[in-house]
Order: sequence, then C-alpha cells, then structure tokens
Amino acid sequence: MSTSFKTVEHSGRWYFVVQQLLLLLLRHVLVAYSILLVDCMQAERARKSAESELSETSQRVAELGSMLTALTADRRRFDADMSSARADLEDALREKTEAADRAARLQASILLAELTPSNLQCTDTQEKRNVHVASYGAGTAARAP
Repeated sequence: MSTSFKTVEHSGRWYFVVQQLLLLLLRHVLVAYSILLVDCMQAERARKSAESELSETSQRVAELGSMLTALTADRRRFDADMSSARADLEDALREKTEAADRAARLQASILLAELTPSNLQCTDTQEKRNVHVASYGAGTAARAP
C-alpha cells in the first residue's frame, strides 16, 4: 500500500501543480482580457469621438459651402452694380461735357448778339470797324467803309 499511497500522493501533487498552473494561466488570461477590454473601450471612445468630429467637420464644410455660394452671388451682384454705376458715371460725364459745350456756344452766341453793330455805342468809326471785323471775320472787314 505504501507504493500506491506514494503514487496517489505523487499524483495529488501533480494535480495540485496542474491546478496551480491552471489558476496562474487563468489569471494571465483574465489580465489579458481586462487589458483588451480597456483597449477596446478606449478604441470605441476614440471611434465615437472621430465620428463626432467628422460630423461637425461635415457640417462646417456645408456651412462654408453655403457661405461661398452666397458670397459668390453677392460678388456677381456687386460687379453688376459697379458696371452699371460706371456706365452711369460715363453718361453723366458725357452729359456734363455736352452741357458745357452748349453753354459755351450759348455764351458765344449771346456775346455775338451783343456785339452786333446796332448794339454798339461807339462813336469812333475805327472802333466800330474793329468790333465789326472781330465779330464777322476778316473777310467782311475788307468791305467795310
């Protein structure tokens, strides 16, 4: 019996050693599992954060696209308004020049009407002749008395 007791005792030790090894292995598996679980949770949080950031960025891109479209339309309207204003300014400058020319011609015709021989109050014939020559030209001065 002593041999069988030793074998049982010996196999009990092996059983105990195997049991301890299995417990150690189980601890290592549980530690690895908890590390993987923590890593998985961190990865999930990072994924959610990235999705949130992507959503916010997409919204911002959409807003900026809308702003760009509005600004482009505003710029086109501004360019059209500037073109219209430029045309109006050119018309006003042309009208001003035409009005100045008409005023100068009107002033010249008024001066010419005032300088006609019937309106002159000159007593000297030579002064009348000079005024007559100046108002009608040199061709008529040769025929004047």
